[in-house]
Amino acid sequence: MTHTAHTPGEWATRLEPEWNGGPEIMVVAHQGNFDVVVAIVSSFTTPPSDEAIANARLIAAAPDMLALLQEAARDMAAHYDYYGIYHLMGANTDEDCGRCQWVLSARSVLAAIQGEQG
Repeated sequence: MTHTAHTPGEWATRLEPEWNGGPEIMVVAHQGNFDVVVAIVSSFTTPPSDEAIANARLIAAAPDMLALLQEAARDMAAHYDYYGIYHLMGANTDEDCGRCQWVLSARSVLAAIQGEQG
């Protein structure tokens, strides 16, 4: 699963102190000479709350976290692809193997991100 439909570009947060009548934290994707607004995180406080800032930073990190999860899932898949079959032969079970459970969880999260049934 490497295809993603999210807005490309480096994502970052930007405080807009007077947007929509008050401060808003925008998550933007840098695309050449302009930024595309990906999300707006409202704080309803001036200055924005620590929670709103943390939420915006988490959203801005999403593409990097997705890429890291995809890479880790690919690296760990070799373990599952080999030992998952070994587990089926009765030596152990996928439920008993932390690595296999991690691969299955990562695949489930990636499927949810892609909008697939998992």
